Amino acid sequence: MRIFFTLLAIATYISLFGENIYQDFLTGFDGFSKYADSKSGCIVIDNPNNSRIIETSKFGTKEKEFTYTIRLKSSGRKSRNRFLNSMQQHSYGIIWNYKDNENYEGIEITPTNSSYYDDITNQQSLKIEIFSMHNGDKETVRTFDIDQNDGDEESYNTFKLLFDGKTMTIEAGHRRLQKIVEIPNATFGDSTDIGYFAGKGSKLTIKRIQFSSKPVKESLYFTNYTKTELDSIFHKSNDL
Repeated sequence: MRIFFTLLAIATYISLFGENIYQDFLTGFDGFSKYADSKSGCIVIDNPNNSRIIETSKFGTKEKEFTYTIRLKSSGRKSRNRFLNSMQQHSYGIIWNYKDNENYEGIEITPTNSSYYDDITNQQSLKIEIFSMHNGDKETVRTFDIDQNDGDEESYNTFKLLFDGKTMTIEAGHRRLQKIVEIPNATFGDSTDIGYFAGKGSKLTIKRIQFSSKPVKESLYFTNYTKTELDSIFHKSNDL
C-alpha cells in the first residue's frame, strides 16, 4: 500500500475535478442569461431581426471529457387562412468554439413539414445543418433530417453534445434521444464558449441547460517523473 500512496503523492494532476452546472425553469436562469424570463422561469429570446441573436457561456474544457445538454423549442409567427395553416419559416441552433459573431461552429435546426395544407397527412421533422463560421463565411459540413418522433413543430427537443476527448457525438430527440452524428477529431481549447442562437423570426425558449465534465483518462494520473525516477522510488520503498 505504501507504494500506491507514494505514487499517488508524486502524480501531477491536470485536474481532479470537473464542472457540474444545472439550470432549469424551476431554478430560473437569473445570473446565467440576460434573456431570463421571470414569469416562465425559462430563457426566452424573441428575434424579429434578420441576424441571429447569440448567447454563450464559458466552460473549462482543458483535457476534459464533457457533456452539454439543452432542452429547447422554437416557434415562428403563424400564418393562417382557409387554405394554409403554418408557422413562419424559422431556425435556431446550438454553437460551440464561439470566438465572436463571425467565428464559431454549430448546428442549425429548422422545423419542416411534408404538407402545409393537410394537418392529417403532414409529417414534421427537423432539418439539421452542421456548419462552421469563419470570418463571417458559412461552410456547411453536413445536412440531414431527423423525425420529430412523437413531438410536433412546437415541442421541446433535447440536444446533447458528448465529447470523449477525441470525438464529439450529438444526440437529439423529443422524448427518446438518438445519435444523429459523430464529429471526429473535434478540438477544444483550455476553455470554450458553448451556447445557442435564435434565428430570424424565431422565438426561442430554453427550459434546461446542463454541463458536466471530468478529466480525460489519459490525463487523470499524469506525472512529470521519468521512468528512472519512478524505478528509484520503487527501489527505496520498504514494501516487498
